[in-house]
Amino acid sequence: MILLNVVDIVFYLLYAAILIDVVLSWLPGARDTSAGYAVHRVTGVILEPIRRVVPPAGPVDLSPFVAILLLFLLRRIVTDLLLRALL
Repeated sequence: MILLNVVDIVFYLLYAAILIDVVLSWLPGARDTSAGYAVHRVTGVILEPIRRVVPPAGPVDLSPFVAILLLFLLRRIVTDLLLRALL
């Protein structure tokens, strides 16, 4: 059960990092700070491959939305597999 909690925490931290990165992208110069740079490095690993596949919808970048949906799906798969392995 502790492993499931750790998995949940990791996924929630990734969701939060993506949302923070989106907010930082709206603020001029926010990504130039050390915290903004750190968040962008974490989320870039997830968002850059998605950006190569999902084109922007005009001025709107849909990659964070797609990433969160994929993370929800991946979290569900991982927790289901862990539950099956533990039972």
